[in-house]
Amino acid sequence: MDSPVRKRLRSPYAFAIAAAGLCLVCLLAIALAECAARLCLPAYIGPVSEAGPYKHLVLLVGPRGTHPPTRLTTNRWGLRGEEPPRDWRAWDTWLALGSSTTLGYHLDDSDAWPARVQQRLRAAGKHVWIGNAAQDGLTTAGIAMEMEALAKRIKPRNVLILAGGSEMALTFSDDRRERGSPYDRAFAKRAARADTLGGWKDYSRLYREYQLLRKRRAHETVTLSVAAHASRFPAPLTGAEDSLSLDSLAGPTLAVYSENLRGLQARARTLGIRAVFLTQPYLYGVDSAWAHRFARSVTFRGREYRISAATERRLLDRFNAALLGLCAGDGLECFDLASRMAGDSLRFYDEGHFTAAGADLAAAEIAGYLLTPRRP
Repeated sequence: MDSPVRKRLRSPYAFAIAAAGLCLVCLLAIALAECAARLCLPAYIGPVSEAGPYKHLVLLVGPRGTHPPTRLTTNRWGLRGEEPPRDWRAWDTWLALGSSTTLGYHLDDSDAWPARVQQRLRAAGKHVWIGNAAQDGLTTAGIAMEMEALAKRIKPRNVLILAGGSEMALTFSDDRRERGSPYDRAFAKRAARADTLGGWKDYSRLYREYQLLRKRRAHETVTLSVAAHASRFPAPLTGAEDSLSLDSLAGPTLAVYSENLRGLQARARTLGIRAVFLTQPYLYGVDSAWAHRFARSVTFRGREYRISAATERRLLDRFNAALLGLCAGDGLECFDLASRMAGDSLRFYDEGHFTAAGADLAAAEIAGYLLTPRRP
């Protein structure tokens, strides 16, 4: 004989109420799990980095001084470096921002200069984490977008910004002087996609964490046997180089560069982040030996000009000088890395990219600066 309770449960209304209650409990559990994920797990960045999270590249060949095969891997944020610490606020956290000189594409994870700086600071007893957020070709305009896409979300205590080389590259052609860097435009598209929320999958941290876990466990490795960069040393210059006004060539780009640097410093202050700016080291010098070597052809106002390695270095020096001038006049914190790294082909495999030995020297200089007590 059925009890009164069983009879009530057989009622269609009672069954609907029980089902609704079960759904409510499930929804509440999911909501609590979402809240816990947002509170306890590291921040979610989105697909803003060029590589993406949990990439594993093995480069079988590379330029001289890079010691292939080399590994290029990324963490959950798509940055080179260790996973972000769970106790984020207990660490002295840094982001290294910049372009290919900072990224160190052909250097092993442990050889890129941000990783080397971290190693040296930890050896000195510092509780420090450094994420290498550099992306190929970014100018200070792109780095400003990185500040919004990365630093604003994860809130590191500090950023290291190596700039100047990509800005100088804008002066090499009329198209880039007018339209800016294609790498900046590509980054802007990725950042826009990351900020665009669609369905529930874009809102759910649990789903995003599940996707990250799948990528991490898949451990898919891509092996490349073609070098992205080549070893390069400038050939002798045949004949005299073409006469070209560097002030006319660099002037507009230099003005934008200075404004971008001021903007980066202002944004860092607003976010409560210490920003340390680094000048761009370079292989070339300005003496007569470099004056007799061909650097490249540049296009200015529709005409092609051949310039020497010494002229290209003087062009870069204008950007480095602009940064140092802002440090002195506007209170930016700067370290003149370029002056500490004299041109040496053992330290560069081309005009602006470090060998493993060059990255280690850069890291030693940067770590030495950061370990020096700051003046009040």
